Amino acid sequence: MSAPVRAILCDIDGTLMFGGSAIPGAVEAISELRVAGIALRFLTNISSLAPNALAARLSQHGFDIQAEEIETSVTACASLLARDVDRTVWLLVPDSVRHLFDQCSQTARNPDTVVVTDVRHGFSYAAMNEAYLMLSQGADFVVPHRTMYSVDKRGRYLDAGAFIAGLEAAIGRKATVTGKPSATFFNEALRTVGCGAGDVLVVGDDMLTDIRGAADCGMRSVLVATGKGTTPHNSASAGQPTFLLSTIASLPALVHSLNRKTHHAADLTA
Repeated sequence: MSAPVRAILCDIDGTLMFGGSAIPGAVEAISELRVAGIALRFLTNISSLAPNALAARLSQHGFDIQAEEIETSVTACASLLARDVDRTVWLLVPDSVRHLFDQCSQTARNPDTVVVTDVRHGFSYAAMNEAYLMLSQGADFVVPHRTMYSVDKRGRYLDAGAFIAGLEAAIGRKATVTGKPSATFFNEALRTVGCGAGDVLVVGDDMLTDIRGAADCGMRSVLVATGKGTTPHNSASAGQPTFLLSTIASLPALVHSLNRKTHHAADLTA
């Protein structure tokens, strides 16, 4: 018998929002899930905005989501690095999230760790070469995510993972990933909602981050056919989602159905 759904770990870009607009029915879906008593956390690889900025942007589109409910790949990265007070770091990150690393010891000379993410607005050969030189001298390579491409209304565009892959190829080793699909990222979210893996649904539009991350942690998953869910390159190599939905608008009905079946089965065995 399947466990009831007690919590949802939900993606943001492509699942709640797409191209600067709310997915139709998404605001209402989140409200219905709250009324039903479902714990909610919002997990995202968006690396250009801090949780408070994301919450403010979502609020502009009608969502009632607090910054404390949002965990980003960058906040996970900063938290990991701040635990080692002696570690020095060099950052190639957007100015909008640089403050998240204020608890880290930052340096431009012989750092212990190099962090690279979301270089769309700060990309230059000089910056990438600086990262390469530091990494080639033995610095650890830590990245919030390795997403190769993202999608907006115009179509696909290169994301940080494409540049990270180039650095990895140049230095001959892989970066440590702190965001999705990292098991550490998902397990920390489980801890905050106080649920076991079997009590949770992971909802998202990306097979390689949302669905793979859920599978690796033993959680059920929902793939929505919005955002990346509409693209032919949304790789099936990550495994199969437990459920498929056209949009997140249908999620409350799915959760209600699953929980009703669970309660009915429990009544029959009582």
